[in-house]
Amino acid sequence: MHRLFRGIVTGAFVALAGCTTVQPFDPVADKLSSSDLTLATQTFREICLDTLPDFSQVNAVATAREFEPLSIPGQGRFAAQTYRTNLKSVIALTARFDESTPVCGVAFLGPDDDKRVQEAFVATTTRALGGQPRAKLRASQDDAAYHLRNQSTMIFEARAKSDGASHYVYLTPPVSREEAERIVAP
Repeated sequence: MHRLFRGIVTGAFVALAGCTTVQPFDPVADKLSSSDLTLATQTFREICLDTLPDFSQVNAVATAREFEPLSIPGQGRFAAQTYRTNLKSVIALTARFDESTPVCGVAFLGPDDDKRVQEAFVATTTRALGGQPRAKLRASQDDAAYHLRNQSTMIFEARAKSDGASHYVYLTPPVSREEAERIVAP
């Protein structure tokens, strides 16, 4: 499931690379500053956490924030909605990979600092949902996964690139612990 999601997001990054208004990520000049990480976590909160339990309001929130819709080849196959949120290649999207589980997420380019990114997103969900995650899940293909206070599942992935790392943070609607484990370790 996550490889397909990454494929859509990778397509969006390729599309963004061709835009003249978007500068490529430069690991020497572009560090994952506090404000960039704040933008990524704020986007995650507004697009994903604030549209729980079913992410049905993502388009309304993205439109209100004046995010630019992106059309990526193949995204229709997953009922995906993709948005460019800023000039640093932060992308927000929703997709549906099966009939029962929609997924919301953000993806962004940044340096290799997985721990800092995960800590920032866990802190964001802790504030938004009123408590620490219920459990850290064993995630065979992902960097980390948590079953959250509201029973949603949050999944982290980071993939090294020549110019930094692609960070992916996904959120599911509330699901049982067993379903969460199935999602992250199929």
